[in-house]
Amino acid sequence: MPAAPFLSSPRLRKTFAGLILFLVVFGLLGAFAAPHLVRSLAEKHGSEFLGRALTIEKVAINPYTLELSVSGVRMLEQNGADEAFSLASLAVDVEWTSLFKGAPVVRSVQVDQPRLRVVRFEEGRYNFSDLLEKLLDQPPSEEPARFSINNIVLHGGHIDIDDQPLASKHTISDIEIGLPFVSNLPSDIELVVEPSISARLNEAAFAIGGRVRPFIDQREATLKLELNALNLARYDEYSPVPLNFRVSSGTLDSDIELNFLQPLEGEPRVTLRGTLELRDLDLVDRDGRALIKLPALDVVLNEIEPLAGKVDIASIRVDQPDFEVARARDGSLNLAALLPAPKPAAGASGTGAAPPSAPAAAKAGAAAGPDIRVALLEVLQARIAFSDAVPARPFEYVIEPMDIVLRDFALLGAAPASLMISATGDGGTRVVLDAKLIASVPSIEAELNVNNVDIPRFATYFSEPLNFTVERAQARLGTSFKLSLVDGVPQGTIRVGEAGVAQLRLVRSGEKSAFAEAEDIVLTGATVDLAARAVELGAFDIIKPKLRAARAADGTVDLAGLLRTVPEPASPSSAAGPGAAPWSALVGTLRLKDGSLRFEDRALATPGVVEFDRLALTLENVGTDKTLRSRVDLALRGSRGGLFGVRGGFSLTPMKADLKVDARRLDLLVAQPWVAEKLNAELLRGTLTLRGDLGVQATPAGDWAVAWNGETNVEEVHVTDRANASDLLKWRSLFAGGIALKLDSRTPDVLESLSVQEVALSDYYARIIVSPQGRLNLQDIVRPREGAVAVPATQVAATSVPPAAAAQAGQGTALARMIDAARPPIDVKTVVMQGGQVDFSDFFIKPNYRAQLSKLGGRVSGLSSTSGTAGEVELRGVVEGSAPIDITGRINPLAGPLFLDIKASARGIELAPLSPYSGKYVGYGIEKGKLSVNIAYKIENDQLTAQNNVVLDQLTFGAPVDSPDAIKAPVLLAVSLLQDRNGVIDINLPISGSLSDPQFSIGGIVVKVIVNLIVKAVTSPFALLGSLFGSDADLDHVAFEPGLALLSDTARGKLDTLGKALTDRPALKIEVTGRTDKAADMEGYRRALLDGKVRAVKAAKSKVPVDEVVVDPAEYPDLLEAVYKASSFPKPRNVVGLAKSLPVPEMEKLILTNTEVTDEDLRLLGLARAQAVKDYLSQNAKIDDARLFVLAPNPGGEGRNGAADGGTAATEEGGKNAGAVATRADFSIK
Repeated sequence: MPAAPFLSSPRLRKTFAGLILFLVVFGLLGAFAAPHLVRSLAEKHGSEFLGRALTIEKVAINPYTLELSVSGVRMLEQNGADEAFSLASLAVDVEWTSLFKGAPVVRSVQVDQPRLRVVRFEEGRYNFSDLLEKLLDQPPSEEPARFSINNIVLHGGHIDIDDQPLASKHTISDIEIGLPFVSNLPSDIELVVEPSISARLNEAAFAIGGRVRPFIDQREATLKLELNALNLARYDEYSPVPLNFRVSSGTLDSDIELNFLQPLEGEPRVTLRGTLELRDLDLVDRDGRALIKLPALDVVLNEIEPLAGKVDIASIRVDQPDFEVARARDGSLNLAALLPAPKPAAGASGTGAAPPSAPAAAKAGAAAGPDIRVALLEVLQARIAFSDAVPARPFEYVIEPMDIVLRDFALLGAAPASLMISATGDGGTRVVLDAKLIASVPSIEAELNVNNVDIPRFATYFSEPLNFTVERAQARLGTSFKLSLVDGVPQGTIRVGEAGVAQLRLVRSGEKSAFAEAEDIVLTGATVDLAARAVELGAFDIIKPKLRAARAADGTVDLAGLLRTVPEPASPSSAAGPGAAPWSALVGTLRLKDGSLRFEDRALATPGVVEFDRLALTLENVGTDKTLRSRVDLALRGSRGGLFGVRGGFSLTPMKADLKVDARRLDLLVAQPWVAEKLNAELLRGTLTLRGDLGVQATPAGDWAVAWNGETNVEEVHVTDRANASDLLKWRSLFAGGIALKLDSRTPDVLESLSVQEVALSDYYARIIVSPQGRLNLQDIVRPREGAVAVPATQVAATSVPPAAAAQAGQGTALARMIDAARPPIDVKTVVMQGGQVDFSDFFIKPNYRAQLSKLGGRVSGLSSTSGTAGEVELRGVVEGSAPIDITGRINPLAGPLFLDIKASARGIELAPLSPYSGKYVGYGIEKGKLSVNIAYKIENDQLTAQNNVVLDQLTFGAPVDSPDAIKAPVLLAVSLLQDRNGVIDINLPISGSLSDPQFSIGGIVVKVIVNLIVKAVTSPFALLGSLFGSDADLDHVAFEPGLALLSDTARGKLDTLGKALTDRPALKIEVTGRTDKAADMEGYRRALLDGKVRAVKAAKSKVPVDEVVVDPAEYPDLLEAVYKASSFPKPRNVVGLAKSLPVPEMEKLILTNTEVTDEDLRLLGLARAQAVKDYLSQNAKIDDARLFVLAPNPGGEGRNGAADGGTAATEEGGKNAGAVATRADFSIK
């Protein structure tokens, strides 16, 4: 036997026996055990999934042929009573090739007598809606299912439809369906089923047949579907999926051919070809509101392969569609009703699988993406009506007509498709898009033109954060772009040929006039490079811009409040990812042409307004590149005249600018409201001219530096004092040239250096006024801060010096050197003044006083803060049109320590106008007089030495004035003493002191010297007269020998000096009082009588007058003895009774003892002494006798105190003449 050797092997026999045993067991389990298991599991899990009771009568399985048969299938409704579905039998014949293909391959499927009950409830739900929702909620498979099902037959089907809302019932019976195959796998199953569909709808039969063309290399079946004016409105209610819209009207015509193709090798194919026509389709929402109207939609299908995911459409044409697009207040879109309800997120239930990673999803999508091709899509004369209820102000907009033409579109193709869109919107807005696009990349290259966009129409979308209204604006855009998506990142270039906004007008909320306007805003030549992350604007022009801003009473600027505070949205993550290069920007040219600016400050008492027109601004090459060097050119004109211009280069990071500034005759009157806030002055006119180079530089640390080199001229200035309603300042020109100014935030006081080549002030005027309240107008020019107390100019504030200040007084020089070292360098080469005038008015004094200083001019040169330098000063002027003033010398007020060497003189100043002051402070008015002053002040090393020479010519006081402020002193006497015979008072007042002494005051010292001079004139007038004539002797008396009335040489010398003083001061009158001393003068007087008798004896002998007699000492004894003998008083006698001869001393003693002197004799002696003085002054000094008065003698040593009619005592007992001889004649001035 041939098999004997094969079975003879024990090992093979065991293997074969095992295989036979496996097949027997497999058959037994498959035929007997598996059906019961399958039936049990199907009923259990099927009921759980369906939510309904599911029963199966019988399950039969042939494990060897893989045939499955199921019979008696029954599913109840959810209520458990009604039958929802039943099936008589189901037979499935599976091929063993399924094991090798890894997917089901079914030879045949036969379904017998399926019966389905369909119930439609209210609100469009069905008795099986929950099953559909459960199926739709299932997550999609990551990979598409692979299958091949062939020879599908459904026999004896039946559907009962219960439409409860319409209270109608329908029946579809005798359903017969034959499908040759449904497959996406190649197979070689023999097709025995012809394609066919037949049924009876409410007893009306219909049938669709096809054919099968079996060939050797492939199998093909065809099914044709032809519909003619099928009314779609009758069937939308029966959609198994809930719809949120209704088909109000519409008919469908079709001529479709469905082809089934099964090659012997390769994938099976199902294709559709033919045409579809929709007519008068009207879709509305559940409330009957219009959604879409399609008068005509024609579709020509080249070929559609649903199993392969390929769609090839020859043409789609939509004529005059009408879309009603509405967004509700909750943000929902009405057209969303046309789409199925979105599935819940997989993670919402907590059991869904995590989504695949982005790359994996992209890869899977690319692999499974459909291949869609559209040769031609035309949407013609479309209308889109859009309404939006979300904004605070509902929005409505209509686009009509709109045309869309798409050609040669291929979703997966490499060739570009062409897209043309043109649309016209409300207000004449026109949009045209001409594009080439490739969907597979994806990429687009297009030109877009938009014109006549009425921006206010869309204000509801951008007005929320704005406190202003876009009242008028017409936008336009002409651009081309080429964009693509590379690794999920947009790449490409956008080029703007021209974009603009015309007739822009912005109006602040609550106002009528615009705060910003522009005739046109034009952007040309702009480029956005997404790959390079760069934006470049070629030219940005703003034509005739107008800007109006204001500061409110509370100090806020209205422009700062143009934006409302709105919550900031969460910042989206950067599309470029971490580490991406920052965006760069460049503006080629920014130009403002013929613009105007207006700023109003309403925070001032009188609102201030600044206006400029003819504004022209050009910025070039401005961008984010730190190496860029930009340029600016600005020009504008003030509304009141004047031009301002700035031009030059600058960079932004870090900030650096080199600019040329040119301002010509800018009207300063615009600054008056701001001046009025700080000053009690009113600027009536003035212009500013400014030319030069300005440099500005800033560091990243925040420091900055400014440099200015140029000149300035302030002209035709006129400022008035509002408080006094009079002129305050005027000048024709104040010019400063050659200015070099440097400021630096890192230096103390910011000033780094200042140099000025020339300062010229011409035709200037100033007015100084003392108000009736005693305040200088200059004190009140600057408005005091709130709470400040005004101090009258007439009040002298006494200030104490703290001990610390006194202790530091000696350190003044060292401190000055330290300050000088820290002082920035300041140089002023030349200051020239000419044509000046200063008017002074004092309304505090009664009567008022006025004075004028005119023709002021001169120059100051060489002022510098450099230590050791001094500027030359030369100034001249005229007081009251005739009295010249000269000031010359050197000074360095900018350096330290202070140096000054100044000489000043004034000649012939009229004193009569000063009468109000003399009446108030002196007690007498001035009738006439002139003042001349020569002063010399020198300050060096903190030491002051000064000479003050004051000359008063013809000072004549008038009537006395009763003034409580007048000094309590005989001023007329003082003037008489000081005034010479020519009516001139010439006074020298030297002063000196240390500026480091905190008690030192130049004004205080001058006042003290003058007061001392008056006091000296009052208390020691003769000492003053002596000093005026170079004598140290006090001329208030002359001394006499006791008992005599003869003038000594010393007395005559004093009288000679006094005579000169009286001669030089003819207004002075002298009173002479003879004084006697009883103790001294009685003895002297006796001696004088004795000497007279001696001279009388000799005169009798020689016949010579007594006054001419000179007694020789040799002859004196004889002459004395003759006198002795002639005397009648008792004399000593000898024994004979005769008078004894005595020695000279004894004779003198007896004569003097027996000479009687009475008070009358002393009175006559005093009178003789006064007469002797008077006679000497009258005869020798030639003093008019009318100016000399002899007063009653003053015996007994009592001094005269006081004199009538303004006289002053020359001496005072115990006073300055205490200790002088009592035998004298005293003088007093009357």
